[in-house]
Amino acid sequence: MSFLARDPEMQRLLGLDGRVTAMVGGAYEESSRFDRELATWNPPAGSADDDVLSEKDTLDVRARDLARNDAYVRSGVDIRKDNIVGAMFVLNSKPAHEVLGLDETWAEEFQNEVEAKFTL
Repeated sequence: MSFLARDPEMQRLLGLDGRVTAMVGGAYEESSRFDRELATWNPPAGSADDDVLSEKDTLDVRARDLARNDAYVRSGVDIRKDNIVGAMFVLNSKPAHEVLGLDETWAEEFQNEVEAKFTL
């Protein structure tokens, strides 16, 4: 009897003739416990918060610095923003100056300033 046939999980999967009668593994090949490449890979099952929170401030600062100073990272940020928001997404601010009791000159100045800050 082979080593795999002595394993209780494999006994459930193997038929009387030793052939696999059920699907081995799971929904993902990466979860297989029988592949030679993955047999000894058992990472700890911890929380993502535990992995990140202790170093969050450092990670945030480094990510911000990369986004400012590395062209490849910056282009990745821009592409992601374009894919989420849209490349041509712009603010068209038109305050109701009549309702506010202000003149049209104020409305134009307000519109220019708000749109400029939005673009930043």
